[in-house]
Amino acid sequence: MFGKSKWIRLPRSVVLGHGVLDRTVEAVDELYLDGRPLIVTSPTPRKLAGDRLVAAFEAAGADPAVVTVETATFGAVEEVLETAASVDAGFLIGLGGGKPIDIAKMAADERDCGFVSVPTAASHDGIVSGRGSVPDGDTRHSVAADPPLAVVADTELIAAAPWRLTTAGCADIVSNYTAVKDWQLAHRLKNVRYSEYAGALSQMTAELLVDRGPNRTRRGAARPPSRRRRGRHRVPPHRRERRLAAYPGRAGRHRRPDDRRRTRGRRRAVRRSDDLRPRDPGPLHHPRRRHRRVGGRRGGDRHRRPRVTRSVRSKRAAALSACMGTALDSREAQAAEVLDRLYETYPEPEISLRFDSRLELLIAVVLSAQCTDERVNSVTADLFEKYDGAEAYAAADQEELAGDIDSITYYNNKASYIRSACEDILEEHDGAVPDTMSELTGLAGVGRKTANVVLQHGHEVVEGVVVDTHVRRISRRLGLTGAERPENIEPELMELVPREDWKELTHLFISHGRATCTARNPDCGDCVLEDVCPSSKLDGGVDLADGGEW
Repeated sequence: MFGKSKWIRLPRSVVLGHGVLDRTVEAVDELYLDGRPLIVTSPTPRKLAGDRLVAAFEAAGADPAVVTVETATFGAVEEVLETAASVDAGFLIGLGGGKPIDIAKMAADERDCGFVSVPTAASHDGIVSGRGSVPDGDTRHSVAADPPLAVVADTELIAAAPWRLTTAGCADIVSNYTAVKDWQLAHRLKNVRYSEYAGALSQMTAELLVDRGPNRTRRGAARPPSRRRRGRHRVPPHRRERRLAAYPGRAGRHRRPDDRRRTRGRRRAVRRSDDLRPRDPGPLHHPRRRHRRVGGRRGGDRHRRPRVTRSVRSKRAAALSACMGTALDSREAQAAEVLDRLYETYPEPEISLRFDSRLELLIAVVLSAQCTDERVNSVTADLFEKYDGAEAYAAADQEELAGDIDSITYYNNKASYIRSACEDILEEHDGAVPDTMSELTGLAGVGRKTANVVLQHGHEVVEGVVVDTHVRRISRRLGLTGAERPENIEPELMELVPREDWKELTHLFISHGRATCTARNPDCGDCVLEDVCPSSKLDGGVDLADGGEW
């Protein structure tokens, strides 16, 4: 009885949300997967998200390979295995629907390497399962395989999928009702082994979909709490005072006596026409009604809400919009106001990487891709003592150099970049770090962001704005840009910000991003930019950095 055992494997990380495709690199980084990524996809997902995913890995210093499969066959699995062997792939990423995910899953299991699932549609249950399905003639084979180590589900992509795929996925989940009942019947009649845990999990998933669907209209159905109600008690005192000064009618939570009238013994709230004036939109929430008598008994805690028409809601929203965190009229004015306030808050911003020469700066910036500056500083403290000059790095053994930086993300790739860049510096630049954008970006592992940092802090040459994760996040939250990629954000910031502030802009945003405007839980209540930030959690419902709800 006690000799039985079962090994249940589940994904280590699940990233779910709007616009999280760009966080695939971060999810892979947390799994400590080594080697070159191989992206397995199909034609349509490659057009929608393949280039974006490749660009994210290239920005992180990786060199991803891509293989496109047309049909789900065992021959496609062999093709993926051959490609993985030829490019020496360290792990596989399945991007798309059931076809590329199942093929990548089976190929990764055969190759015995890591696998990450990136679905673009909710039409199949193989996203996280430990089996792959491949058709063969009139039959379909289900093959056992290891489940993905991580799942990155971008709801923006999934929501944009054809509706038939979404409904197919919902139907697949709902069909679990029948499948569980059949399983229980086979257990009772044929003594087939039945798992209470697996059955309950399948049935619970189907019940959640049915009970919480958007079309549920049963009386008494649970509704999510109002966003205004959740945020009301988090409004800081200075903003509350400003709102009360602008709208004195909201100072009290009681309703004026003339707002009520008796109708056949019942108390019903009605709104007068003069209540629709913007200067006094009325309380955000209706007060509790007294218990009314129903059939001689108290009506319990059931309270009637007053009927508020659409015109009333729209006028109330328009009246309240004036006291929300709102960007200034123009992006130029917004950028100037943001810089003035951040200069006062962070008077001496500076780069946090430690270096004593231009070569050390170049190496430190290459290592900092998708890695914290603190980790880089701890590694380079010993690295810069061991290797003295470009000659030492160029002559270093690849495995030894990689071992010296193995606590850094993508250390194998970065060690190769450092050796190759130092060889080019010796052969083409006489051992000196180049001082132009074109020459720097010609070095291995050096993109425009790295080149900008080296030019600004190594040569005192300012040719652009360094757009890292903090700059991208904060500039989008403040409404300074609507672009998503760094190469598109940089030219927009260069037009808004004076050239003399290009260098400091990055350090100001980095300091603010670390202290207040963090990625996951920004402290909007203690932010000096809250009243001009259209993404403020105190007033808005959307994080403009990724387009998702707070």
